[in-house]
Order: sequence, then structure tokens, then C-alpha cells
Amino acid sequence: MAVTPEVMELVQILDSENFGEIAGEILQEVNAGRVFDSDTGSLSSQSATTGSDEIQPKRQPIEPSDQLSEAIRILRLRLVEPARHLAEAERIASKITKHDLVRIEFVEDTSGESTREKDRAAPGDQELPDRLDDLLSQLLVNQGP
Repeated sequence: MAVTPEVMELVQILDSENFGEIAGEILQEVNAGRVFDSDTGSLSSQSATTGSDEIQPKRQPIEPSDQLSEAIRILRLRLVEPARHLAEAERIASKITKHDLVRIEFVEDTSGESTREKDRAAPGDQELPDRLDDLLSQLLVNQGP
């Protein structure tokens, strides 16, 4: 099924902001459709990325009117929720260690140096994921018929 212009615009914005990987994932998932459980006859909200040696799940096309909401669901799942969980983990770590601020970092190389320090919010701050979630909600509200 063809991807709607709204989803394509969202994908182009993500790609232009260096989120090409998630843009590609959105295109792939929207094109592939939702996973369909043939045993229960219901649609699953889970993405199903499987290896080639596994049984491929049955999928049902996503109607054009539902494509933007599915793309936003994927964005929330991949961007908003992990950022919220990281902020929560930092707050918990601060309480456990009795320090004001504990930053959890993911080190990308063997030198042990963080490569993204300047781009991070304050430890425990989830304002940015909340703002992104609000923007995603506004997209759904402003979606035309």
C-alpha cells in the first residue's frame, strides 16, 4: 500500500534532522503493514522484525487514515519512551547513591569518553521527551480527514 503524503513529510523531516534510520523503519513498517495474529484474528500493535530463518508473520495493510498514527506510535516507541525511561533511571540512581545528579551514559568507543555530552539534557530531566510527545499528539489532532 502506498504511503500517505503526511507520513512521507514526517519521514523527510526525520531524515533531514539526521534520524534517517528511524525514518527508514517507519517506511518499512507502514509499507509492510501491521502484524496479524491468525490464531486470534486480531491485529498486533507490535512491530515484527524477524530473521530470515524464522516464520514470517502475517501482515495486514495499514489503511491510509491510520498510517500517520502508526508512524507516531513508532516514534513514541523508539524516541519518547526510551528517553523517559533513561530520565527515570537517572532519578532512581540519584536516590540510590544519594547524589543530587547521576548521569547515565552510553559510551560508544573503547576510550571510555562520551561522544555526546553536549547534547544531553540534565540528568533526570524528561522535558524534551514530554515536549516531543506533545508535538506528536498535536500532529494527530491536526490530521485532516
